[in-house]
Formats: sequence, structure tokens, C-alpha cells
Amino acid sequence: MSRFLFYMGHPAHYHNFKIPIKLLLDKGHEVKVVARDKDVLFELLDSQNWDIEKLTARKSRHKIGLVASVAAREARVFKICKKWKPDLLAGTDLVITHVGKLLGIPSVVVNEDDSNAVPLMARLAFPFATAILAPNCCDQSPSNHKKIGYESYQELTYLHPDYFTPNRDLLPEVVKAAGKYFILRFASLHAHHDKGKAGITDELAMKIIEILKPFGQVFITSERPFSNMLEDYRLRVHPKDMHQVLAFASMYIRAHRTDQKMGRTR
Repeated sequence: MSRFLFYMGHPAHYHNFKIPIKLLLDKGHEVKVVARDKDVLFELLDSQNWDIEKLTARKSRHKIGLVASVAAREARVFKICKKWKPDLLAGTDLVITHVGKLLGIPSVVVNEDDSNAVPLMARLAFPFATAILAPNCCDQSPSNHKKIGYESYQELTYLHPDYFTPNRDLLPEVVKAAGKYFILRFASLHAHHDKGKAGITDELAMKIIEILKPFGQVFITSERPFSNMLEDYRLRVHPKDMHQVLAFASMYIRAHRTDQKMGRTR
């Protein structure tokens, strides 16, 4: 049997990898998950009985701080791999490609963006990766020769009918009682490929809510705090049940906030 190390740096990666991890464990393979502290990722992982190494580090938006953060992650992952000796590394972070290259361990980057949308990954990760797993429609230049393409999208790794069944019993009581409802989700724009992108202000969000309210209940979920005028619309739901809530929503709007005072997207 083989050893697989999965690196997760975002809650979406938990969903991307949870089914492959289950299938590997069911076949008797060993799996270790290395996870970075990001949004609700640790909450999602706490619902699983996996071998998990959690990475915590001070967050920074400055270039020097980001470089230091990457270096610290690489040192930690290098140490874990040196001791545990995985046969394959998989994830979406450049760290696994560098560690894999240093230790002679194959690394697979899982990606769903064109290279021009993730220039740092294309420049700093792809050249060191053994392979890039991406949908056929994605351009991984200049590393397309490493691409393992498939005719689908990442989301179907966990939302395909074989793995996901909508279940109203898993909805929060306030959602069950709402009847027709809409989900407005605030997401951060802190990834390197989000630089220069603006978003939806709280004032614009209120206008959207006023448009939707005559047709059903409006709920808001968010990756970070938002202003008090929107607090009455907050929906508290465990992250693992979020897709159940989305499955029965009449509309889902993913809204990127803009912090006008700070001149930053949120």
C-alpha cells in the first residue's frame, strides 16, 4: 500500500479531496492531510477522523511577510515529509512542488485556472511539479506538457450525484421555515490572482436584498465580519452543511466586498 499526502490551503480543497481521501482509505492506503489555517478549513477538518497536521502562521499582505509565510510552510512540510515519507504529494500550493523536488517525491498540482489567472503558480510551482491535474478547458502554459486533463470540473468531485444527495433534513430550522430563500455570500479577495479586483459594497448588498425580499427570505453567509446593517440577515450554519443550504436556494449570489475606507477588497 502507498502513502498519500494532501495539502489543503482553502476550505474548497477539503471538498475537492474528501472523496479521493475516502476512496484511498477504503482501499487500505495511508493518508496524511497537511492544512493551512484559512477561513473555516479547520472546522471542516474537525468533522473527519483523518491524520491531520495543522499549520498556523501569522497572516500578512506585505510581500516580505508572504515570502516568510511560504518559507515557513515549506520548512514545516519538508520536515513532515522527511519523517513520514509519502509516496505522492497532491494539492494546490507551490510548497508541495518545491518539497517534492527536494526530496524526490512526485507532486501533483490540482488546478482549475488558466495560467494567466494564477501567474505565480505558473511561474513558481508548475516547473517543479511532476504533473498538473486540470480540466481540459484550462490552459496551463508553459507547462501544458505536464497536464493531465479531464472532461469535467473540480466541483463535480463532491457535487456529483454519486457523492452528494440534497437532504432537507440537514437544513437549519430557520432555513426550513423560510420556504423560498436566497443566499448572498461574502467572499474575501486576498489571493494573489485577485489583485486589482473590486467588489460589492455593503450599500450595494442592501440594494440587492431590497430587490429580493419581496420574493423570499434573504440569508447572508460570510468568510469575514460585515457591517451591522447586514447582521439581521446572517445565517449561521456549519460549513459541512453549506452545500445542502445552497442546493435548495432559489438563487445564490457570491458577493465580493470592497472596503472603501482602506481601499482594499474584502
